[in-house]
Amino acid sequence: MKITSITVAFFLLLTQNVFSQDNSSYFSVDTGVKYTDGKTGIGLSGKILFSVDRFLINVNPIDLNFIPTGPKDGFRNETLSDGREVCRNSSNGQFAKKENCTTQFDLIYGLAIDGGYNLNRESDTDFFVGAGFRTNSPTTPYITANLLYKPNKEFSSNPVNIFGKIAAGRKFFELSIGLFFPI
Repeated sequence: MKITSITVAFFLLLTQNVFSQDNSSYFSVDTGVKYTDGKTGIGLSGKILFSVDRFLINVNPIDLNFIPTGPKDGFRNETLSDGREVCRNSSNGQFAKKENCTTQFDLIYGLAIDGGYNLNRESDTDFFVGAGFRTNSPTTPYITANLLYKPNKEFSSNPVNIFGKIAAGRKFFELSIGLFFPI
C-alpha cells in the first residue's frame, strides 16, 4: 500500500505545523452525492477541519451514506400491458404485496481523513488539493479538492461560510457542499 504510506507521511508532515501563526478549527456539516461500490446515493457528513498555515486537515468521524438498493431480495417490479405497475415474487412469478417492491436503503457508515495544501490564500476562498483515506465500503485511499469560502466580514455582519468537496478513489466518488463554523 504505497499510497497509504504516502498519505500517512503527509499527515505527519501536517501535524508538525500545528503551532504555526495561521491556525483555525471548524466544524462542517455537508451533504452531497456519493458513489460507493457501484451504487450512487446521498451522503451526510459531519467534519472537523483544521486549517494549519497553508494546510487543511479534514477529519470526518460522521460519514453516512444512504444507498438505494431497490426492491427486497426475491421481488421485482413489473409493468402490465394495461400500464399498471405490480410487484411479483421473482422465484414463482406470483403477485406480491407492493411493500416488497418499494425502494430500500442501505445505511453505510464510514470514517475518513484527508489533508490538502492551499493553492489560493489571497482571497476569501481557500482551495486545497490533497489526498486521504476512508474506511468501509470501500476502504480506499483517494484524492481530493476542498473549497472553503469565507466572505469578507467588512461587507457582511453574519457571513455564511461554505465548504465544498470533491473526492475520487477506487470505487468511490464524492461531490458535496455544506456549511462550516469556527470552533
